[in-house]
Amino acid sequence: IGAASYCIYLYNELVEKPLSVYPSAVANQVKVGLYSASRGNVAKMASAFKEAIRAAEESGMHPLSNEVAGLKIECAQLLLKMKDGEYANKAIEVLERVLDENAAGAEYFEKERRWSDRTMVLKRAVLLGYKIGEIYQELGKDGNAEEAMSWSTKTLLKEIKRREDNSVDEKEEGEWFDDIALSGCFEKLAQHYEKTGQYHLATPLYLKAVTLTSPHNCHAITLMNNLAAVLSRQKLPESGESIATRANLLKDAEKWATKALELNATIFPPIRTTECDEACVAATHNLGEIERMLGNKDAAQMRFTEALSLAKGMRMKEGVETAKQGLELVNEMK
Repeated sequence: IGAASYCIYLYNELVEKPLSVYPSAVANQVKVGLYSASRGNVAKMASAFKEAIRAAEESGMHPLSNEVAGLKIECAQLLLKMKDGEYANKAIEVLERVLDENAAGAEYFEKERRWSDRTMVLKRAVLLGYKIGEIYQELGKDGNAEEAMSWSTKTLLKEIKRREDNSVDEKEEGEWFDDIALSGCFEKLAQHYEKTGQYHLATPLYLKAVTLTSPHNCHAITLMNNLAAVLSRQKLPESGESIATRANLLKDAEKWATKALELNATIFPPIRTTECDEACVAATHNLGEIERMLGNKDAAQMRFTEALSLAKGMRMKEGVETAKQGLELVNEMK
């Protein structure tokens, strides 16, 4: 799943609950909260949701149930949307509290050997970590974003290993994330590392995402191209202890960008979307960058010219500009 699909998945997993699952006392307070939010009354919205949570727990709903947790997360979602994000930090506080509650709940349920309950709350905690990371990114707090998403990713990997080592029966413990969801999660942290220039950390995550995604769709092309991009931008450690060489990294990058173009040639409508076209232009441009880095002037010029032609044909303004910039760099080569 791409970034947009991931966000939909995240929202459905964490928040989407019909009011019919709640007792009337709870549902009525939720309606008050939603109405207050639509009127921009933050205090009344928060108060209504607080009362809804209290009423839900008094009715016998477990504090870590999907229904009660969903109320807390929905309150945070509303805080994010209100007053042009003025309450984003408060929303983060709410979500971090819910994450902590669920992480602690997972430990408790493990001791009690209530495995299906453990799976439910651990999945929720993982998803919340990524959501919190996204919000921190929007606030420009990359360090906080990395901490939140790294925790989720480490927890994912640890649980995958535990399940493999113990041959866990999902009928007993409940389903963990499927491959599509795992791919989207790994991609989120990889994107963060790429954005912050930590290409060596982004590389294995993009590789995991590529491996887990369906091989015959446009997003697979995007992932392959992203993997090529971070490989080509990696710098070797100053210690000189790495067995990799710059040339080897560029060759690996070239391999993945080429794979992206090969896959692109096999995808047709209705499966094919504009993402395929955009990824094709990006992969062609990346091959130009790789050839330029390798010192192959003629090959670089050919790839950038091809990327320029493709971008013009698809009316991709950004693609046209980056291809032109690539050609300018080639002209400066000796």
